[in-house]
Parts: sequence; C-alpha cells; structure tokens
Amino acid sequence: MRPVALGVVLVWALRALTVAPGTAVRVWEDSVELPTYAEGAPNPNPPFDLFSFTRFNYPYTLRDALTDRRTAQRWRALHLENEYLRVTVLPDIGGHLYSCVDKVSGRDLFYANPSIKKALIGYRGAWAAFGIEFNFPVSHNWMSMSPVDFATRSAADGSGSIWVGNTDAVYGSSWRVELRLRPGRSVLEQAVTLHNPTDTRHRYYWWTNAAVEVWDDSRLAYPTQFMATHGFTHVQPWPIDESGRDLSVIRNQTTGPVSLFTYGTREPFVGVYHPHTSTGTVHIASPAELPTHKVWSWGFDAEAMDWRRALSDNNSAYVELQAGLFRNQETYGFLEPQDTVRFTEYWLPVRAIGGITRATLDAVFNALRVDGGSRLSLGVNVTHDLQNARVRVRQDERTLLDAAVTLSPREDWRQTVDGLRGPSPWTFELLDASGHLLLAHTEGRYDVVPPERVRVGPQPAYRYPLIDQRHAQDVVELGREQELNGQRLAALATYREGLGRFADSVELNKAAGRLASALHWPEAAAVTTPMETSRPVRWLTKAHLRDTTDAETRYYLGLALAAAGQTDEARQHWEAAQRFRETRAASLLQLARLAARERDFESAVADLETLVSREPDASFAGALLVSCLRLAGRRPAAQTRLAHWQDVDPTSNLLRYENTKLNGGKPDDGLWKHLAADPNRILDLFDQYAALGDWTDASDLLDREYPSVDEPLREPGVVSPAQHVLLAYYRAFAHERRGLDAKSDYRHASALPTAYVFPSRASTYGVLNAALRANPDDATARFLLGSLYLSCGLVDEAIVEWQQTRAVAPGIATLHRNLGLALLLEHDDTGEARRVFSEGVAHDARNVEIYEGLDRVMSLQGAPAADRVAALRRYPSPSDMPPGLVFKLALALAEQGDGEAAEALFRNRFFPREEGGTSVRTVFAQVRLRRAETASRQQRCPEALRIVDSFDSETPGLAFTRGGLGDVLQPALMQRQLAAIESACGRDADARRRLARIMQAGSGSGPLQVALAFEAARTLGTADAAAWRPRLTAALDAALQAIQSGTSGSPGTLYLAAGFLSRALGSEPEAARAFGEVFRLPDRNLSHYFARAALAERPGGR
Repeated sequence: MRPVALGVVLVWALRALTVAPGTAVRVWEDSVELPTYAEGAPNPNPPFDLFSFTRFNYPYTLRDALTDRRTAQRWRALHLENEYLRVTVLPDIGGHLYSCVDKVSGRDLFYANPSIKKALIGYRGAWAAFGIEFNFPVSHNWMSMSPVDFATRSAADGSGSIWVGNTDAVYGSSWRVELRLRPGRSVLEQAVTLHNPTDTRHRYYWWTNAAVEVWDDSRLAYPTQFMATHGFTHVQPWPIDESGRDLSVIRNQTTGPVSLFTYGTREPFVGVYHPHTSTGTVHIASPAELPTHKVWSWGFDAEAMDWRRALSDNNSAYVELQAGLFRNQETYGFLEPQDTVRFTEYWLPVRAIGGITRATLDAVFNALRVDGGSRLSLGVNVTHDLQNARVRVRQDERTLLDAAVTLSPREDWRQTVDGLRGPSPWTFELLDASGHLLLAHTEGRYDVVPPERVRVGPQPAYRYPLIDQRHAQDVVELGREQELNGQRLAALATYREGLGRFADSVELNKAAGRLASALHWPEAAAVTTPMETSRPVRWLTKAHLRDTTDAETRYYLGLALAAAGQTDEARQHWEAAQRFRETRAASLLQLARLAARERDFESAVADLETLVSREPDASFAGALLVSCLRLAGRRPAAQTRLAHWQDVDPTSNLLRYENTKLNGGKPDDGLWKHLAADPNRILDLFDQYAALGDWTDASDLLDREYPSVDEPLREPGVVSPAQHVLLAYYRAFAHERRGLDAKSDYRHASALPTAYVFPSRASTYGVLNAALRANPDDATARFLLGSLYLSCGLVDEAIVEWQQTRAVAPGIATLHRNLGLALLLEHDDTGEARRVFSEGVAHDARNVEIYEGLDRVMSLQGAPAADRVAALRRYPSPSDMPPGLVFKLALALAEQGDGEAAEALFRNRFFPREEGGTSVRTVFAQVRLRRAETASRQQRCPEALRIVDSFDSETPGLAFTRGGLGDVLQPALMQRQLAAIESACGRDADARRRLARIMQAGSGSGPLQVALAFEAARTLGTADAAAWRPRLTAALDAALQAIQSGTSGSPGTLYLAAGFLSRALGSEPEAARAFGEVFRLPDRNLSHYFARAALAERPGGR
C-alpha cells in the first residue's frame, strides 16, 4: 500500500479486521478528507452551441478558473465492504468510485490519487484523475466533477450496493450505476442503466473509464492483435507497433500518449499487471454488450512526466482501462425516447501470479513457458472458494497435470508443470467440484479476427460532396452525422439548406421536423407566432402526407401539434404510433400525460401499466405511474408500486418526492438538501407534475423553503433556490395557473440576478411569455427569453430580445458578450458587434469574453496591434487577468513590437494545463518567436539568433519552460517562421534544412501541410508550379469539403489551409476571405494569430 494513501485507508483497514468471512456486506456513509485544489468562480458566460464547435455544454457553466491553491477538503463518502474488497465512492465528484482496496494484497485496484488535482481536461473544463469515471452521454461528462444522485442498499441475500446516477441538463438523458459486492466473492459488479426519459431522441455513448495506477514496468493485457486510432483513421498491430515497440509496457511508450481501441477481438477481458507490486486489475464485460475496450496512457516521455506533475502531488502515473458501446469515442448512437440500455461490467483483483493470460468471472489465470519452453509456470486467482476443484494441463494428447485442488481468494495458486515438448500449444482447464468448466485457455488462442482479414495502416475516409453536388440523401446523412456529433444547430441548418433544393424529400422534412422538435421550436412558435402553423408542423405534415405509414413521423408530428394546443390531432397520431414497437413506449407516455391533464387518471394508469409491462427497467415511467395512481386516489396501489420502482431505481428524485407524498409528508431532510443543491432538480420535478396537469404538486415544490447548501455538496456557481431567478418565475407561473394573484411573484422574480442561470427548457417559453404579459417592461424576463431563443438556434429572435434589453437594462451581466457574438457570427455585422463589445467594457468590465470578442472583431476589421493592445488593457485587474486574456494581450504586444512587455506577462502567474487546447508553452514560444522576427526585420540579428538558440533551454523563473520549448516549435507554421529568421540573419544552410523538412513532411499530408510544403519548395527554388497545381487544387478541395461538412473539430485550421492554398493558386481575394473566416471560429492552437500574420503577408499588407 502506498504510504501516501495510509491516512485515507487506515481507519478502513482497522474496520476490516472485524469482518468475518461469509458475513453480509457492510454499507455505510461517512466522509474522507483529501487535499483538493480550489477553483475560482465558473465562467459566467453561457456556452451557447452557436459559439462552440466541438464541445456543447449549454446550459452548464464552464469551469475553467483553476488555481494552484491546495486546501484540505472533506468529501462525503459511500462505502461497501466484504471479506475481500473495500469500496469507496465520492458522490460529490461525479459519483466516481475513488478506491477499491483488495484486502488480501492491501493494494488498490484503481488509482486512488491522494490529491484531487485538476486540469482542463473535462467536457466543461475542470477534471481530476482517479478511480472510475462513468461517461454518458459524452466523455469526461458534464457532471464528472459535480454532485450526482446517489443511494445505498442492503439486500436480503447479504449483498450491498452503492447507486449513483444523473439526469443531464443538455439532453435530459439519464444514467445510473449500481456497484455491488456479494458475500464471499472477490468481484466488484457494475450494473449500468442508460435511459432517455425525454420526448425526443438524443445522441449518446457510454465509456467506463477506470484509472489504474501504474509503474514503468506495468504491462497491459489486451487480448487483441490489432488496435485502431481515434476516428478509425489507422489500424496498427498490437502489442508490437509498426516501429517495433511493445506498447503494452509503459516504459516503451516514448513518443507521446497512447490512445487506442481494440479491433477485431471478441474477448471479454482486459487488464493491467504490475511487477512492481505483484498485483493487477481485470475488467470483464460481454462483447455482445460492450464490444470495445480502450487504453489511454500519457506515455513515458517529458510531456508525460509534466502531466504526472499536473495531475498529482506525488508524480504518480496511471493508465485508463476503458470499455464502451461503440467502436471509438467519435462514434455515437441515438437513444430513442423512453428507450433503456442495460449491461453489466465486472472488476477483479489480481495477486502474485506474474501476469494476466485469461480471466473469467471465476478466476484470473496466468501462464508462462520457462526453462527454454520445457516447463510451464502457472498461476491462478479465484473469485470465490472452490472446494475439490480440478486443474488440468494437456499438450497434444498427453495429460501433464490433472489434480484436485482447494482454492480460495485468500491465496494465489502457483505451480510449475514439467514435460512440455516443442512448440505445440498446451491447454489449461479449471473445473469446479461438479465438473463445470470455469476457465479454459489454449496457448496463443484468442477469439480474434484472422490477420489476413484486417486492413492494417491508414483507413479510407468518406468525404461528403461539395454543397452544390449533393443529393438529398447526402444531406440527410451529413445532417445525421452532425447530430451524432452534437452539432444540432449545424445539422438543422444542413437540413434546411437541403430543403431549399429538395423541398419534397420525405427524409429531409422528417429530419428537420424531428430535430426542430428536439430544439423546442414548436414551443417557441406557440408563444411567438401562436396564430401561424409552426415550421416543425409544416415539415412533419409534409413528410406524413408523403408516407402515412411512418410511425416516427406521426409521433413527432403529435409532439409539434400538442405544443400548438392541437391535442385532438396529436392524440390521433400517438394512438397510431403506439401500435409500432419503435414508437410504442414514447407514444404511450404522451397519451398517459394527455389523459392525466384531462383528469382521466384511470386511462393514464392503463397506458403507463402497458408501457412498464413491456419496459421493466423504465423507472421514469414507473414513477409517473406512481404519481397517477396517487392522483387517482389509489394510494395502496401507489405505495406498492413505489416500493417496486425504488428497488429498480433508488436514485430517482421523483420517486423520493412521491415517497413524501404517500407517507403523509414524512420528513426526508436528505431529499430537500439534495434538491436545494441544484435548483434544476426542482425544475425537473416541476416539469413532470406540470406535464400531468398537477399544478398543486408542482406549485408545492416551488413554495417550499429549501435549506442552504454549501460546497462541495453543490458545485461552484450554483444559485440557491431562494435566489434562483427562473425558479421564481416558475413559482409565479404556477400560482397563476392555480388562479392565484401572481403579480407580486413576477415582480420579485424580475428583481433577482440572472448570473449562472441559463434557460433551456421547453416549458420556459410559456413561463417567460407569461411574465412579459404581466409586465412587458420586465427586462430580466426579456433577457432570459433571448437566452432561451439562442439556446434553440433562434438567433434573430434572440437578438431582438437582447437589443430591447440593452436599451433599458444595459447592466445585465453577459448581455453584451452574448449579443456581440450573435451579431458577429450570425449577421457578420462587425460594426455593431464592435459597438456592443465596447459598450460592454463599461457595463461588464470583468467579463473576459467581451475583451476576447473585441480582439476578434478588431482582427476582422484589420485594426492595428496597438489598438488591440489598448482594448485588452482596459481589463480592470491586470494582476489576476485570466490565462486566456493573458495570451491575447501577450500576442498583441508581440505583434506591436513590445516583446519585453509581452514576456513579462507570463511571470508570477498560474497557468493550468489544458489537454488539446492552447498551451502556455506554445503561446510563450510564439511570443519569443515574434520577438525574434521583429529583431531580424530590424536587422538586429544577434538578438534574433540568441532567441532562436535559446528555445532548447529553460527560461529562469518560468517553470512551464522546463526542458526547453523545442517540442512546441515542431509544427510547420513555426518551422516556417524559424526558417525566415535564419535566412534573414545569414544562417542560410539551417533555413534551407528546415524548409526541406517542411517540404518533405507535406508529402501526402493534410491541406495545411501541402500549402506550406509548396511555399517551402518555392522558397527553395525547387517548385514546379505546373506540377504542384493538381496537388494544391486537390488539397483545397479537401479543405473545402471538410469545411462544408461541418464535422471537423478544427475548422479554423481548415480555413487557414484554404487561405494558404488559395494564395498558392494565385487567388488572393479568396485567400483573404478564408483567413477572415478564422476569426468567426473559436481560437484554437493560435489560429487567430496565424490568420492575422497571413493577412499581413499579402501584397500591400492589410
């Protein structure tokens, strides 16, 4: 056991001494104290999808204000313990399993990081490495560092379980995990349930992500012959890669991170074994349920060592054993409304058997030929006691071992078998006393695809045709891919563009109507243009009239009609759709709600009974059934069903609330504190009762006085129920629906702050519309309505609301940031956007994104660097300027020629590590590079060359330059800069060598590399323009195809490439347009800087 972990686990170790074999599993809750790195306040700006391209977080905040302040933090902890394993779960950090100690070896199966040390890795930013992370519907998911729903249970069979789960605010989909220990078994069970309780389909995947501590000699056991890269771009041999390295051993991972997915295997297990501790960890899951395993490792190079320091206080290392539903983490599926996916995973400890050859739920087995291959060293760990078991070893027709053994998880079984002859494979078998086969393995044989059927190397990639060459089906497929990538606004734009050319396409009309329904366009239309037929109704009606047999079209048409108040028509469509399996559950739920709103609770109960009889895991429908039984006055039946469904899902807040209703208001202080920790949980419940027409219960939820909750029981930035502006508007709305006077309630709501409240619910349209009916001058409601519109992609409507708000209440935080970006990105109105951003400096002075917006729009307008510096320096607190703004100002200063002031900005500041983002090392290197460029242009070559020669050395006082900056200078864009400096300062040979490498690297590479390779060849005087033109044209076509498909994670880089390629082909106006487009995209990997530099290089400058 690591000494650093003793403080956390010592008390558990003492408790373990009292656990007798065969006793029931202990389940309890207490707390643990862990060193934890504090965060600053979350980003106050709503991360609207319109402003994002890869990670879509709205309505969550971004948690990007990390610090280096370490504090002692006490965390709630849930525990399970049997004879062999001791489990700890932290429900306030995403429900992560923190620790699972193997009591026999004293080692942890996972990475029980002694510190909660954060880096910018998670979907929302802050993330820490430890234990098991449950990822649904995206990786490093929205609640990975936040409090989630939880419960504990002890079962009649002596087992005990911890439950954790969450319903996300982006799609409304839910996951729950039951972690179970059974008496007498050395296995941790992980039962997973994924469910979509919403009305529309949503994208999803699942990846269990288990961090396991490793050492340099740790060895991965992945029974496959091939691995695939992200995006399935390349398939490579495993474990020996193309360069001859054995990547299964950590110390051999010397060329960066290892992130690979199993390919062509149906083996159910993977694991990692540590010779350093003679222990290991195994994961098992049926390939029919979880067909893919992934390995992630930071590797074993200088960058990996830096990540060890960034994520731990003891320089410890870990790998991630991951298991998922789909072939990689770029592949998503759709979870249909009311659909449920269930599967089970298992975790086993490994002890003192030398490695992992095969694993089942009963045993882990290892075997190794020794003494020149003539003897066989065997090792077995079992997961439960086996009396009179039998082990056998055969080779060819000979039996080498056939012995009765008694095995226990308390001891490892080791034996060396003599008599192996030659290379013929041996076979090992483990049988129980009844002769049932528990584990069998034949040497070298795994359930894998034969190598001759595997295409190794680069994999073919599909490219969508250019817009004017697409057929209707191309548009449908592209839109579907965009939806699966989370790009819902881009997908809807794709469908609408397609409908402009293929207006009668059934699939396009259906796709547009379905997605618009998921984005709440029918609800928006119901309050903005109630006398007009909404666009979703028009699209879906058109699809239905062309194909009246499509149940899915009828289901979504029912949703759109119901939102417009046409419930009779909606009912007819749902009644038709419920006859078909794929839309049955969702349609029955809508019919039940409709019946409940009409006070026909018996019909509602009948529909829900039918639904749950066919979907036994549908706990959400089960909770609604309990509610309808209670509302129908059938309390005994409701109580019986409540008990059943709480066994199915003890984490359900709706069931917990029903429990208080059915037990005469029985106190549940834990429930009220849990709801108060996140007011969205309260609104989730409100929406369910409102959908049943139960305004009394809905109103009661909002009229309650909730207890105060502090961090870490609530995440940073969450507003208390008493101060939550939307909760207040909903309270007023509920009172109004009950016939009460709500004027004072609306006035109270309008006076509350809007910080960290990001509306996104369909029901909020009706609430805010009611508030504006009560008071058309309510600027708070109008501002929130603008946010709601933009969250759904209704940009023009949002701008109208925000412009009205700006006229009467310009002091509302984030207003100018939101409005300025909307004007810039949707209307391309740089003049008005700049005016809005400039006005925002006065009203929202500490909002970093106002200054970043100014920098963007001024770059588009070609403003001098000095003007950008002046704008950025208006930030009121230079000493604690956030890192992103430091980067902007430093680059602007460097462009202005003040490199010394730019470099000074980096001193005495903390820069958090960010995976895949803009690194402080890269920005500082570029500042130094720009300083050298300026010196070379001013013929101060000794200074320029001193800077060039300094990149391999650490800069005193700047820890992030440890090991030098040579690694971040490898991209061709930076090598190009270095070559220009060297050429200007007399190092022609060095410059030509760099250019030759750029030219060579551009052969067969991406569009940007091709463009820079041509430029290098032209500088070297070796470019044949006629010979290059086909390559340049093909590269430009590839860049434009990728841009128009909208599926790239780095569109700014593609526009840079298009600009350089257009310039190389002699089209400077097209080049300028492409470079300008970069500023309409998020600044990734210095794309804005390079676009400014490229525009300055054009003939005549900017």
